[in-house]
Amino acid sequence: MVSRTVPTSKRLLVSSASERQNAEREAWRRRRAECLANLGLEAVTVQASFDNLDEPAQRIAEAISGAAMLYLYSPGTGELQMVGLGAIAPIAEPFRELRAHLAHSPYHAGEGLPGAVFQIGRPLFFSDVRGSAILDFARDDGDRAVVQSLNEQTLIATPIESYGDRIGALVIARSDDRRNLDAEDLEFAQAIAERIGAAAHIHRLTRISQEGHRAAEELARREVDARVRFEAVL
Repeated sequence: MVSRTVPTSKRLLVSSASERQNAEREAWRRRRAECLANLGLEAVTVQASFDNLDEPAQRIAEAISGAAMLYLYSPGTGELQMVGLGAIAPIAEPFRELRAHLAHSPYHAGEGLPGAVFQIGRPLFFSDVRGSAILDFARDDGDRAVVQSLNEQTLIATPIESYGDRIGALVIARSDDRRNLDAEDLEFAQAIAERIGAAAHIHRLTRISQEGHRAAEELARREVDARVRFEAVL
């Protein structure tokens, strides 16, 4: 039997490539972990409205070196409004154009990729976008042109829920093929969706509490006024 040995130089190359891949994976894990720890939702929960999530979206986009879009559902209109957009500089302009397009023609449940995941209540994961997989969700030619300009190569969309209520959708994407989103990115997206859902719940409770305090203060003021008037009569 002929014994074959792998040349030392080849073993070193394989080892070096493996170490580089492991280092890259760890770097991406650190970026995702730092993003989750510093998502910036605390400030949003005390704002008057919960309709400006651009800062958290930008942090998500930088963590994946791509783009992040946050949509919240409005029961009154049935629309999914884009309330947060973040994108790294090289791809920012097409995503801003998408936002402008949706400002005039917002998605509804079941429309577009965000509307689809909102309706079905589970994530859609496109590790390697092929053919018209994303474009097939377009509502019309106008949608199709805008979505095509994004050049999304890998994408994850997941619903956002808040204590059993479906309130929106999160979409993260990369527009280059140097790294596809993977199962860890899916877990990352779902963890973000959970945090946004919790923040939305806290925001609602905070608003109710503030309105209760204002009502109590108004009642107390009226009581004082009534007492002053009563004493004046006496």
